[in-house]
Amino acid sequence: EPIPTNLNDLSNLAWKGIEEDRLHFTANAVEHPGLVKIGFLTKDLNEDTPIQNPYIFHFLHKTFQEYFAAKYLQKLCETTVTEEHRHTSSFSTLHHDNLSMHQRTEAVNSNILKECVQNHDRYRQVLKFLSGLLGTNARCLFQEFCNSL
Repeated sequence: EPIPTNLNDLSNLAWKGIEEDRLHFTANAVEHPGLVKIGFLTKDLNEDTPIQNPYIFHFLHKTFQEYFAAKYLQKLCETTVTEEHRHTSSFSTLHHDNLSMHQRTEAVNSNILKECVQNHDRYRQVLKFLSGLLGTNARCLFQEFCNSL
C-alpha cells in the first residue's frame, strides 16, 4: 500500500490508543501489515495471551504515538478549515445537504478538540505536536483553548 495511506492508518491507530490509554495493540487492531514495515511500530511475542493473540504491537516510543495522534487531529482541524473555506467561498451554490455535512463535521471535530483541551494533562504532548503541525491553521485549536477559559 502507498505510504500516505499507511501513515493515515498509523495516525488512526495512534489516536485510538491515546483515547483508550493503550500502548499495546493486538494484531486485530493493526489492520494492515504494512504499518509495521514503516518502522514506527514493533512486533513482539505476547506472553500474556499467546494463544488468542500471539503478537502484540506497540510504537517504538510513546512520543511517536503522541505525534501520530496529533497527525490524526490535524486532519480533523484541516477538514474543518477546508469545509469553512468551501462554505464561505461558494455559499450561493451550497446545497442544504452540504451545509448539513459541514455542520456535522465541525461539531464532531470541535467535540474532539474540546475533549483534548478540557483534559489537557492527558493530551498535553499531543496538543503541543498539534499546534506545531497546524502552524497558521491553528485557529480551531486556539479557539477551543479560549472557550475553555
